[in-house]
Amino acid sequence: MVSVVIPTYNDNDRLSLVLWGLTQQTYKDFEIIIVNDGGDDEAKNLVRQHQSVLNIHYRYLHPKSEKYRPSAARNLGIEHAISERIIFIDGDVIPSACLIQEHSRHDDRLTIVAGVRYRVKEDEIHALIHTMRTGNMSYEYIMSKTYIDDQRIMDPKYSKRFTSLSRNHFDTVDYATSLGNACLCPSMNISYSRRLLTNLNGFDVRYDGFLHGEDHDLAIRALKRGARCVTLPDVPVYHLDHPPRAERNDRLMHSLLTAARLS
Repeated sequence: MVSVVIPTYNDNDRLSLVLWGLTQQTYKDFEIIIVNDGGDDEAKNLVRQHQSVLNIHYRYLHPKSEKYRPSAARNLGIEHAISERIIFIDGDVIPSACLIQEHSRHDDRLTIVAGVRYRVKEDEIHALIHTMRTGNMSYEYIMSKTYIDDQRIMDPKYSKRFTSLSRNHFDTVDYATSLGNACLCPSMNISYSRRLLTNLNGFDVRYDGFLHGEDHDLAIRALKRGARCVTLPDVPVYHLDHPPRAERNDRLMHSLLTAARLS
């Protein structure tokens, strides 16, 4: 069994598409923990609608907040997860049908498993929701709406490194020797062992409130503990584009990431 942790914040249309994707999984032995990071209670109603077909649980992060808190939300999910392998996806990504199966193949406590991201333009999301509600949704239809901008598979500077860390090369890769590869581990499609997450005290909540950084920070600290990475270049999530939920603060992010590397 594996656990899937999903933070969400006032975005139930996208979350409904995420849950549709979880009903399509080829691997069935998993639990889902939806963590509402201070938004409205509609997410709880959506969870109730899926409890007859999914092993799904709802947690609410207090207090109610206007601040985007993905690290705190994921940490609450870790606290309540019961499985040793914990997969993190976001509340705005549709998982491919084999995603949980591929992540669940790896049970070593020092293994990070990272998949990729395709994107769906914001103006296409209404069509996806309508198609899902009429019962005609398919992955072929989703793919017809996607575009790919994931630098890990598009940019030659990153793609060679990323694909060389695939599951076929796992036994020969010493990922910990290259901390710069932490950028290959964003949290919308990634899994860690519970033991490693516990030893690292989870995500660093100092990154909450501004865009990016908490996932790279976690990867850096994991690599320094001897973790290695398996990549899944053929296992995407389909990101449902949206306006930014927080402002960038590159100076603070750089300062925190530098401290993580040097500590």
